[in-house]
Parts: sequence; structure tokens; C-alpha cells
Amino acid sequence: MLTQKVSKNNYHAFLWHAIFLAIASAFMDVDTIIPSMLINAGGTSIHVGILTAILIGGTRLTQLFFAPFINSKPNKKGLLLAGIYLRVLALIGVALAFYFNDNLSGWLVISLIFVFMTSFSLGGAFATVSYTDILGKSILENLRKSFFSMRQIISSSGTLLSAWLAGYTLKHFEYPTNYLAVFAIAALVLLVASLGFWKVNETKMASPPKETGFWQSIIYELKTNPRLTWYLLLTNTLGLNYTILPFILLLGKSTTGINDAFVGNLLLTKMSGLILAGIFVFFFSKKIKYDIILKISLVLGIIFPLIAWIYHDHINAYYFAFFLGGLYGSLFMVSSNGILLEISNTTNRAIYAGISGAGNILPTLIPLVAGLVIAATGFNLFFTIVLIITISSIFFIYRLNCLK
Repeated sequence: MLTQKVSKNNYHAFLWHAIFLAIASAFMDVDTIIPSMLINAGGTSIHVGILTAILIGGTRLTQLFFAPFINSKPNKKGLLLAGIYLRVLALIGVALAFYFNDNLSGWLVISLIFVFMTSFSLGGAFATVSYTDILGKSILENLRKSFFSMRQIISSSGTLLSAWLAGYTLKHFEYPTNYLAVFAIAALVLLVASLGFWKVNETKMASPPKETGFWQSIIYELKTNPRLTWYLLLTNTLGLNYTILPFILLLGKSTTGINDAFVGNLLLTKMSGLILAGIFVFFFSKKIKYDIILKISLVLGIIFPLIAWIYHDHINAYYFAFFLGGLYGSLFMVSSNGILLEISNTTNRAIYAGISGAGNILPTLIPLVAGLVIAATGFNLFFTIVLIITISSIFFIYRLNCLK
């Protein structure tokens, strides 16, 4: 039985993980560090598009395939740790690729990046489904919104410090040593972050559901819970903006000559936005419903691509775009995670975490298409498509009808 004492213990264990994950995240940031690494290794807009799809959309989409298997297991902590350790090994692999960079051809380095980042993505998908299920049954409902906002504040503060360290590492060392150091540090800190989960007291389900095909699970849940449909449509539209910061970075590198030192500054700017948004949600968590947070996310999701698009020749525009992008990312993360817990329950939460991956079909496909579109026509068509899809999300925000 989940008591207040056990819930508090788990609350702090999850925060331990959040703190060190935040530090690691700055060293493997998918909007700055990783695309910059790929571009420096010789990657093109098509490579950036494929890698973005794998790391952002692919991680979530593959949750759909893991969820039925994970949902059938009474204990999921071991599965969570397995996913994390696969990510640690993948980061070590990337570090080794840069260690041997001088003895490898450019195409081989790029190939190794894709192999290890794909493994990193799969490990993340496996861990995320388990994480969502354990979190949902390990922290009492009255503490969840507070946890999400506190996690955002603490993790973003830790990320701000580590963003400075990551930026310093990129500036202090020459390529490829700088990326070797960055990913080696990320692997070590992520390993430390996993220690928090050893302290979690997982509530065992009395009778775990049988493992079923994921398509059967999707059909059943969509028929019985219409709010799930609106949730998926929302994450397919408003969630699209999660994937575009790497392309804004690519735009900056192609128009203003952004270097590795400036990438570190952009990372700090983005994390500042994350922190401010986390503080906002924390102090207003009991007064503001998720749909209000989503509407604020929508406004930000429209503004920050417009700034980068219209003022792409001005280097300061990228500071504004990444700062607002950080605000958007934090608010959307808090609201989407909270809504997922709101529309699910203890018996189907792992399935819902997997099904939520289906809400990332567009965020997975758009980066793939974007790389081709940008290579063929430039950035104008790309930004037009993104803004049209983002604006359409307002309809799904109203239909979702958030209760909390």
C-alpha cells in the first residue's frame, strides 16, 4: 500500500534522479550539443533531420512497442534501470568514436554516431515507459503537480550549471576532444542519476494485466477513453515544436556562422527559459489548470519559430528563440506529463505511456521531411508548415477539457 511516508521517500528518490539527469542532459542536449556535434562531423540538413527524428520522435514512438511487454510485469524497476544503462553504454560509445576520430573516416564517424544514438533512443523509450508507470503508483496524487514543477525547477537549475560546464568544455578543447569530454561526462553523471531509483519502493500490482498486442491495446483504450484521442492529437500538433530547435541551430550555422562557443551560450539561454517556466508552474500549481499552461505553450510555440525565421540574419534573434523555446519546452512537458497521469490509472498507465508514443508520429516524421525540404527549398516552407500545424492545436486543447 502506498502510504504518505513511502510516497515522500519515492518523491525524494525521483528528485535525486532528476537532479543528476539534468546535469547529464546539458551534456547531451538534443537541441544544441548533439546537432552541433553532427554538423561538425560533416553532417548535412538531411543527417540532422534523421538524427532529430530518432532522438526526439523515435524515442517516444518506440514506447508504443515496449509498453505491452512492460505493462505485463508486476515490477518495473529492473526494466527502468536496464534502459538507463543502455543509454550509458551508448554515450560511452559516442565518446570512444571521437577518441578514435583521427583514425576513422568522416562517414564512419557519422555512422557510429547514428548507431550509438539509436541505441540511446531505444534505451530512453524502454526507460520512459517504466518510469511513467512507477512514478504514477509511487507518488500520491496530491503531490504530483508539485513534483513535476519542483522537478522542473531543480533539474533546470542543475542543467543551467551543467550548461555552463558543457559550454566551457566545448570552448576549452578543440574538436574532436571537446565532444569526447562532453559525452564521457554525460555517461558518468547519468550513471550517478540511476542510483536514485535503487531507493524507490515500488508498489507491486496485485494482478498484473496480461501481455497483449499493442494494436489491441490502442483500439481498446481509444474506444473507452475519448480524452486519449484528443491527447494524442494535441501531442501530434503542439508537441511538434519540440523538434525544431535543432533546425533553428542549423539555420544559424548557415546564415550567421554560429560556432561551438556560441552553441554553449544558446544552451545556457534555453536552460534559463526552462528554469523560469518551472518556477512559474511551481508557485501557481494549485491555481492554474493544465489547459491554461497548454495555451501559454501554444503562444510561445508560435512566437519562437517566427523570431528565428524573420530575424535569421541577426545573431541576437537566436538568443530570444532559444529562451522562448526553453519556456515552451518546460511548460509543455509539465502539462503533457500531468495530463497523461490524469487520463490514465494504475492498471493501464504503462500502456498509456506507450500509446502516448503514437502522439509523436508527426514529431517523428517532420524532422525527416524537414531535412529534405530544407535541402531542396530552404527554410521558408519548413517554418510555414510548422506554424500551421502548431496553430491547429488550439482546437485539441479545448476538446481535451483538463480537469486539474
